Order: sequence, then structure tokens, then C-alpha cells
Amino acid sequence: MIHKSDFEILLDHLSRTPGVTARQLSTNLRKGGHTRFTSKLVNQVLYRLLAIQFVERDSSGDKPRWTTSSTLNSDTSQALTTRLVKRPLQTASANTISYRIADTEVRLLEDHNLSPNDPYIYPDWVGSHIVVSLNMTHPFLKMRLTNVTEYALFRLIVAVDAYVQWKIARLTEPPDATEVMNLRDYAFRFCTLESTEQPRND
Repeated sequence: MIHKSDFEILLDHLSRTPGVTARQLSTNLRKGGHTRFTSKLVNQVLYRLLAIQFVERDSSGDKPRWTTSSTLNSDTSQALTTRLVKRPLQTASANTISYRIADTEVRLLEDHNLSPNDPYIYPDWVGSHIVVSLNMTHPFLKMRLTNVTEYALFRLIVAVDAYVQWKIARLTEPPDATEVMNLRDYAFRFCTLESTEQPRND
């Protein structure tokens, strides 16, 4: 069975129960067996989805309420997934860079709102669209990357990491170490920058 990403899990739930708060969404997901979806994680995922315009936020009340984007509404979760696979990614953020690995697009979002204790990346996907959030407060970026060239190379490696995670999630059984290495080798052979590099925001 193909592993669903955080994006796919939240979008599937929002398509069935639109207009909920992040806290309500967290509660419902945890009751449904997705115990790792704390309010904090749900908020992080929702704002990443907002950055690529896959969800909409209604801030007219006390707490923001979330729905899938009006262009994504559908009657069934299967129809939602089918639409998402065909829909090109959009972005509302200037800190977004697009890579192509073989025939797959990987969109990298620079996230300045994560904690230094959060992981260096959060890879997500909707169908074959891959979105990876790079934690801009991670100590490695602050202490180890000293120039634009190093930073550009690291972003490319992050895109490759997200692609490999996506490929692994689509396997029917866990890969061995050699298979993971081969996936990374393939990705590095066929990776190109699609959009213009943006200067690093220090």
C-alpha cells in the first residue's frame, strides 16, 4: 500500500469536513488513528498547504477555519486525489524554488517559522507533486553554510532527499540500503534547477 503524505491526509480530511479549525482537525485525525497529528503539526502542514494555494483560510472568526481550495473541491477523496495529481503547483511565496528530477517536479519552500529543534526538512507530496519545506532556522544552515554556492548545492540535495522519500513511500515493501542508494544516485544524475535561484535571506 502506498504511504499517504501529511498533505494527502489533511486534504482528504478537509474535503470531507470543510470549515474546521486546526485544533478540530487535529482532534478528528487523532480519533481516526493518526495519533501523531498534534495541533502544532496540523498548523505547520496547513500553512505549507496555504503557501502552494491548496487550502484556504477563513480568519473572520475567533480561530481560522480551513477548507480545501475552491479549485480542489470534490465529492470523494478519490476524485480529490485525481484532481490534485493533475493540478500544477502554484505558490504564494517568493521563497520557492523549483527543481526537476527526471520527469518529477520538486518544489522547495523556505520556512522561517520552524524551530531550530525541528527537522531540517519536511517532505510532502500530493500525487506526483512533491513539496519540501526547508527549515531555515536549522543549526546546519546557520553554522555550516557560509556562501551562496554552498547554500545552492544544499538546496539541491534537499530536493533530492524529498524525491527519494517520495519514491520510498510508493514502494510496497521497505527498501534495503542498496535500493535507497540507487534511488539517490538516479536522482543526482537527473536533477536540474527549474526556477531562478533566489538569494539567501540571512
